[in-house]
Amino acid sequence: MSSKEDLVKQAEDIHTGLKRLSLKNRKVVMPHHKEFELIEELEELSIDLINKLKA
Repeated sequence: MSSKEDLVKQAEDIHTGLKRLSLKNRKVVMPHHKEFELIEELEELSIDLINKLKA
């Protein structure tokens, strides 16, 4: 996978995770521990994406 495709995939993963946390798109209530896990996962993805973009 090329560098650009990798960056796009990470950005899409972050977008998908944020949509899952969004109140307007949520169809079911997510347990709090799952929300925290998703937030931590999104933080890791965003940090990795930022570091790749800075390099």
